[in-house]
Amino acid sequence: METKKITNLEELINQTKQNLKDTGYSSTSLCVHGKIWRELSEYLSSKGIASYAPVNGLDYLHYKINYPEILERTLTHDERDFIRAIRFLNEYQENGAIPSALPRRRIIWDSETESLREEFEVFCQKNLNSRSTVKSRMYAASRFMQVVLIDKQVKVEKINAKTISEYAAGLSGYSKATATVHLAGLRFFFRFLYEKGYVKVVLEYN
Repeated sequence: METKKITNLEELINQTKQNLKDTGYSSTSLCVHGKIWRELSEYLSSKGIASYAPVNGLDYLHYKINYPEILERTLTHDERDFIRAIRFLNEYQENGAIPSALPRRRIIWDSETESLREEFEVFCQKNLNSRSTVKSRMYAASRFMQVVLIDKQVKVEKINAKTISEYAAGLSGYSKATATVHLAGLRFFFRFLYEKGYVKVVLEYN
């Protein structure tokens, strides 16, 4: 039986903190992350959000440090702390534990999807001038591939307006600015799919 995920933020924070302590993180590190989590709690409360989901953490990071746009440059120590604190919460909520070192990429890609992702990355590097834009487009496409191609097991050639509409509806929890950046990335990804012959028509969303 699948364990129910913790959505109460206070409970999630307390259990994540305890897990970090048990794993051997220093009191200084716990203090830093604790402060960030308190600010996150205040931010979500101000928006009337009672339960926590990873999309709320992303929204907070965009509000606080302009993530993921800031990835165009080297991150400051404080910025890395903010990102790490949210990753810890998300990791514990998803798996009930935090490994001693979080892997940079936790998605298990099948060979076909990984190949598509790598081809899209080359496409981005050839057609985009800004490193931050490449990262932003890759983030949007990677999330779409994870949700649609991997989780829902939809074949690339079967992607249609309904698929896209259902996916876009799942972005309703994002802030307007974050959703705009994300949808721009999807538009570019759909252009790639069409130009490379993966789909027969230009995919759009409303």
